[in-house]
Amino acid sequence: MTSRMTTRPRPAKAAESVGKPAPSVAPAKRAPRASPAVQRLADLQRLAAGGVQAAAMGDVQRRADSSAPAQRARVLQRRSAERAPLQFVTYDQAEATLRTTEEKTALRGWVKATTRSNKKRRWDQMLAMYSHAEVIAKVSHARDQIGIATPAPTRPDAAAVRTMTLQEFNTHATEQADWHANPALPKKPIRDHLRELLFFARTNNGAALPACDEMRIHDLLVALKKHGDEALRSLRKYADIVRRGEPINLKKTTNVKAAIDWGKNAEMLIPAFGDNILKGAMTEDAFVTMVDFDLVDGVIDYYQSVKPTPIFQANNGRDFYSYAQISHNDGKKPKDYKSTIIADKIRNYHRFTKTALDRLVINYGDKSKAKPLTLIVHSSLDHNGAFHRDPNLDAVITNNNMLTLMIEGATTLAEVQGDIGPLAQAYGRRGKIDQVMLAGHGGAQLIEVAGELRGGGQLNRRGELEEVNEDIDLRGRSKRRAARALFDELLRNMDEDPAMLEKTGKSLGSTKLPPTEPHRRILFNACLTASNDIGVALDPKNKAEARRQIRGWLANNQNLVSFLIGRAAAMSRSEVTVRGSVASHGRLNMLADDDSLDLISADDPKLTASKIEYVKHGTEPMGVMRAVLECWSVAEEKDRALLVSRMMARVANKSPEWNLAVIERCMYVAMRHYWDNGKALRYLTFIAGELSHAKSESSCKVAHFANTRQTNFVGAFVLRDLSRATAWTDVPRIALVVHQVRMLLGKDGAGPGEAFINQLGAHFDCRRARRFVDLAELRPLIGTLLGGAGSAKGKLVLALLSYVKDRNATAKAHLEHVLDARPAPNHTSFDPTLRVGALLNGISTEDEVLIRLGRKPDPFANAAPAPADPTGNLAPRGEELNTMRLQSVNWEATISKAGGASLYTKPDAASKVTRLKRNATVKIIAHNELWFAVAYSYGAGLVGSGTPGTAFVLRDQVTVTRR
Repeated sequence: MTSRMTTRPRPAKAAESVGKPAPSVAPAKRAPRASPAVQRLADLQRLAAGGVQAAAMGDVQRRADSSAPAQRARVLQRRSAERAPLQFVTYDQAEATLRTTEEKTALRGWVKATTRSNKKRRWDQMLAMYSHAEVIAKVSHARDQIGIATPAPTRPDAAAVRTMTLQEFNTHATEQADWHANPALPKKPIRDHLRELLFFARTNNGAALPACDEMRIHDLLVALKKHGDEALRSLRKYADIVRRGEPINLKKTTNVKAAIDWGKNAEMLIPAFGDNILKGAMTEDAFVTMVDFDLVDGVIDYYQSVKPTPIFQANNGRDFYSYAQISHNDGKKPKDYKSTIIADKIRNYHRFTKTALDRLVINYGDKSKAKPLTLIVHSSLDHNGAFHRDPNLDAVITNNNMLTLMIEGATTLAEVQGDIGPLAQAYGRRGKIDQVMLAGHGGAQLIEVAGELRGGGQLNRRGELEEVNEDIDLRGRSKRRAARALFDELLRNMDEDPAMLEKTGKSLGSTKLPPTEPHRRILFNACLTASNDIGVALDPKNKAEARRQIRGWLANNQNLVSFLIGRAAAMSRSEVTVRGSVASHGRLNMLADDDSLDLISADDPKLTASKIEYVKHGTEPMGVMRAVLECWSVAEEKDRALLVSRMMARVANKSPEWNLAVIERCMYVAMRHYWDNGKALRYLTFIAGELSHAKSESSCKVAHFANTRQTNFVGAFVLRDLSRATAWTDVPRIALVVHQVRMLLGKDGAGPGEAFINQLGAHFDCRRARRFVDLAELRPLIGTLLGGAGSAKGKLVLALLSYVKDRNATAKAHLEHVLDARPAPNHTSFDPTLRVGALLNGISTEDEVLIRLGRKPDPFANAAPAPADPTGNLAPRGEELNTMRLQSVNWEATISKAGGASLYTKPDAASKVTRLKRNATVKIIAHNELWFAVAYSYGAGLVGSGTPGTAFVLRDQVTVTRR
């Protein structure tokens, strides 16, 4: 069971740089206007030479409103600072620049559609936000989208569409905006379903694509047919969770059914438990287990119906696993126990087996006092699930030679203390307890007994749920007083010394003494309760003084076992045996052959032995190094010589097992570098503990090495040589995190950086890496890492992760370099052999990264710029070629113009085909600043009865209702 570790201090904040505000610049006076032709030529030249910035700014659609003067002032100031050309125009001035009717129509359509007004005053307000060059760019954009002659690609039939992935279909619909007009597609309902899939793919700027891009259209269509809109809603929830990695770090899948199930169940779990509980206590595997066994409804009911609310806390998902095990494996709903006799004795039913709970129900019903009473005082808190469903605890509870009761879930020590006497009187022979087990996470001077989650579920920096503890705690006068009171209550209610009973019986004239209890024992089922955590700053230069400091600390700061032994002696109860561990430990046998409570470990048999014996045989790093420090402090030189000989023997072993390798490395560093430095030897106890916890996935994080990082060179020495342990290669996250800690210590040159990059490249993609790479800590080192030696793939993973999650400028430059290194004209895509999409693995898509880098146009922008040499993507009615390049969209709209709106077969007013009434619905497939292209079914007498095709409507005559 993991011992409690010191909370990591927050890193000091870097001083904020304070820049001087940019001076405001008054608008430049307009120069006298040249003739329209000359002015237009100048504008076009300026646009071609240096108007890239202006054109890009013009691609963002602006609306004029009541605050137009203030907006214009801000634009003036910004552009002055950017040294952008200043030349704003009215509508009449802009129109005078244009020569053709086509250009003037495009200008009028654009401003009307944007302002939704027929008043020139509103048009002038809008154009005040643009330079003249930007206006020209807008008009040119609309003009350049027509008059193209590109052969239309082969249109896929229905079977080919079904084999596409969602990303492939989205790309097809972008490159052939009138995909719906494909005569090979069934008319209904496939086209409508495909349109819904496009809505799904493109909503919220394509937020669903990173998680769903590889799903097959066939599978999605099947899901739509079976579940309708509910399927897409669940898929959106799934995609959102995969992309963000929270509140559940959910994996990406191509299995549509599984993704729908995950999204649907996540939608139920999140409001029931809240984001923080799920972030802190739900893992991917635990979630999938709950879904696969159809347990989500049950766990929600349990969590909401049982009072006080069960605590779901374990950072490895153990609470949810345990619920699944008792519900599915044991076949018992844990909430059923709330109506039994143990309802006010146990809070977290899900943490125990049906066997244990059923036996406790029986035991609490047995007041015959026929057997010795054993009482288990169990902690309500368990941050890593170490105490869940422990078969060794079951063995104690179900032992037929004693009556075992358990109290669990208290929030205060007073509650626990108040239960002891009444339970002893009601169930104990002669009203006495034979044995007591205190079970909870512990340390040298504390053990968890009571508590609650802070605020019902608040997260600390490590992403762990914070606890409000009422521990048995010897640190501090008031806490020590509370611990003494609880221990004294236990001792008062335990069986007395037989000799004392005999003496009392004689004095009362009794001829027959009552039977006495067989064990009279208190067991700390917790880590490190017999160890010593030296809590004083030791002199690093004077070893004799440091040893005296340690001995003084030990004399005045007893561990739990020593303190309780002292309390028993003070109360004339020295016959009570107290057992505790000198190290951290996992599950172990807690019953000796005579049914006495004990700590019996086959893997660590010296858990309760002397410190010098544990130095020789111990297998838990922190316990061993604490024992080393304590033995180092003894006054006798011969005892220290024995310590050195035992340490040298262990160092020579070169063990491959992780914990043993950590112990041997710490011992080597102690003897080789710091044998005369008590302060450094104390640091080694912290480092050993943090390294031993690195085997746990939830504790293998840079943030969990706070003490190691504070130890400077000591930590650097220890971390330098751990690669011989099999876990170093078998568990890749350990090396990845240790390399980061070494880099942050900054004592080993560039070596850890190169090793870190190589480890990333060999074992991780972005989704996996984001759990173990601390971007906030590495931010100052990103440039060095990307510019140094190491795996190109590892650098790419780091750059992608840093850019997607942290918008890191250095990472962006690295990705741009990767793109620019390709031979022209391939700078707008990554080399396919890099498999960037697979490296992103759901946290983003390759297209999304390219769009953010400015290498691809944003398909979700309201007005994406036309390519320099545009390729057509739309063939109007009756044309064989793609003669237009419009922005592909998948929107719905209604006719908003009073009296209705005309539809045209081509984007010109001379090709009217019909008129739609006001409030009629249209499906928009593409657009520019003037026109919306809409799906239209041509009837008899035109192309053919019900033939799907494309028509056009002016933008200012419709209102978009769904996009």
